[in-house]
Amino acid sequence: VYVLLGRFLDADQQEHANQLKPLFNAALSVPMAQRDYASVAAILSESLASRGLAYLTVCDAHRRPLATAGDVPPLMAYGAAARVAEPADSAGHYASPLTIGGQALGEIKFGMSRERLEQTWRRIMAYVLLVGASALVVFSMLLWLASIRLTHPLKALVNATRDIREGRYDLALVGGGADEIGVLVDAFSRMSAEIERKVSDLTQSEALQRRYLEESLQKQGLVEQALLQAQEATTAKAEFLANMSHEIRTPLNAVLGFSQLLQSAALDGVHRDYLSNLKVAGQSLLGILNDVLDYSKMEAGKLEIVKEPFDLMDLLDSVSGLFSFQLMEKGLPLRLQVDDDVPRHLVGDALRLRQVLINLVGNALKFTERGEISVHIERLAHTGQALTLRITVTDTGIGMSQDQVARTFAAFMQADSSITRRFGGTGLGLSICRRLVELMGGDISVHSELGQGSRFSFTIELEQAGAAAVGSGAPVEAAPDLSALRGAHVLLVEDNPVNVVVARAFLQDMGVTVATAGDGLEALAQAGHRVFDAILMDLQIPEIDGLEATRRIRAQLGAKAPPIIALSAADMATELDAVRQAGMVDHVAKPIIRNQLGATLLKWVRRPLGTTGAAPADTVPPTVLAADRAVLTGLLAELEHQLARNMLGARSQVAAIEPMLANTALQAAFEPVAQATRKLRFKAALAALAQFSAMLTDSAT
Repeated sequence: VYVLLGRFLDADQQEHANQLKPLFNAALSVPMAQRDYASVAAILSESLASRGLAYLTVCDAHRRPLATAGDVPPLMAYGAAARVAEPADSAGHYASPLTIGGQALGEIKFGMSRERLEQTWRRIMAYVLLVGASALVVFSMLLWLASIRLTHPLKALVNATRDIREGRYDLALVGGGADEIGVLVDAFSRMSAEIERKVSDLTQSEALQRRYLEESLQKQGLVEQALLQAQEATTAKAEFLANMSHEIRTPLNAVLGFSQLLQSAALDGVHRDYLSNLKVAGQSLLGILNDVLDYSKMEAGKLEIVKEPFDLMDLLDSVSGLFSFQLMEKGLPLRLQVDDDVPRHLVGDALRLRQVLINLVGNALKFTERGEISVHIERLAHTGQALTLRITVTDTGIGMSQDQVARTFAAFMQADSSITRRFGGTGLGLSICRRLVELMGGDISVHSELGQGSRFSFTIELEQAGAAAVGSGAPVEAAPDLSALRGAHVLLVEDNPVNVVVARAFLQDMGVTVATAGDGLEALAQAGHRVFDAILMDLQIPEIDGLEATRRIRAQLGAKAPPIIALSAADMATELDAVRQAGMVDHVAKPIIRNQLGATLLKWVRRPLGTTGAAPADTVPPTVLAADRAVLTGLLAELEHQLARNMLGARSQVAAIEPMLANTALQAAFEPVAQATRKLRFKAALAALAQFSAMLTDSAT
């Protein structure tokens, strides 16, 4: 790819140089013939900025310099073997004779500016986006092929979902008709057509801009117009990227949303495999989209690192949970070692640190079929509150050659073409990791050998959280209790019928009463006639958009206006700023994740009147241990297996066991096991578990 790009850029520069040579000869031949060197110097100075050049120099017939402009490189020799040292800001050097009437007057030498090369590079990136659009078309076809494999039970379930939406609850899961998966395929097809149209418009616009630029280079008075057109091109690219993100995220919301809803359905093994593959494909597409957007932000210098308190163990637990299914499928353990001197509570950008770990652990999992994956965290330096950590991710996978290692962190690069075909990927993940690590004050390196696995190691600079942030016990934060939302009334403003199905199903599952509006005017009317606890507002809706609808609702209701939460595929910084300026209190991105939607509503929805709190302690059964002893024994055996292998999943296993022991005599005895596991002190947890198991055996006898 880089060879092709290099050839394209060289050809573009040569073409530009060939266009300039006759122009310079026409402009300079007369003053050269008249020996008006002041005019020659003036022409060179005026041409420097307008022609995209780094320097110009004019020599007489004996190659003696007469006039120069710009940063002229020092001449190393004169005559036929004359050469120049390449300046730091130029990309190529060219020379052309100056003649009049066939008589040689001298020679002009000039060098191209790096700025023009970068502009050509940005044009090439537009064509790369075309390739991405084509990949989306291929994905839509694969999704259609997957949908036709789903048999009657799954179709009946989709029909039942449609019947529930229309208010018919007496259902028999039989029959046929158009299924919702077909609707998703149509949505992808429309999305692909829309992206193709927009890419075509953008390509035509760039061709027009190139023609205008060439004309402006032939006329002295059009330099400002060329600059304006370049700025418009940059704006058009940014708008295209935002539109592409929205067009992809909208149908992707339906893909991942229905996948989450169908996970609770009674499907057989084959259909559950289909569903898992569909969800993994959707998550992969979302990851690619996020990588492209992150890379674009980094290129524009708009990606910022924040500093906020976070719990290192919770972060590691979330990374482990993300890959738990794939790890279980491959039978691979994820081992974790956190040195004792590493603080648990830190200050830094937890989101970006998690992104780096997900990329590295995900790559390790992708390229490892047997053995294990490990994560080791150690402290390198600690001065005051500032500290430096080194995090190492090691796998026993296929490894890389030294040539592949040298290209590992380059953008759009994979180990080789066969790896790309076998494992997939854009080649952006590790490039993004490198930039994120550098933004967090560290560096990243890799050591790998073919067939021996790989070891990625990076350092980051963080701060230790103060006493106020740490608190006293620092227990693991429980998942939000979404039952607190039961009885709440929410207005869902969304014009896409498939997205309405997904969002409403999530909300109804939380016990929320849902009203819907298909456009901004309908939302304004419903908000004026009914009382809602919150409004979920899409941004791109008919009649009036979500931003204007929000402004009107707040103006109409004043202090009585419910919290309005943006529910949109928008994720560009400018769009999120517009959301806040319109008066929206929060933002839930598409594709919608059920727990994220519920957690956001919990922040803004007041507990509805008439709901009750937790059941009093005396209503809890005095013991559940006897009925669940067999289940408990199995859970304890799995916990011992995970603790012995330093697996983060042990924390989730503890969370599953604790409710079974609530209000029993064994609850206090299990507490040392739970505390040691949460702190990732696996040896101590194993010892405590052995004592607890002995006590459990004694109680059974």
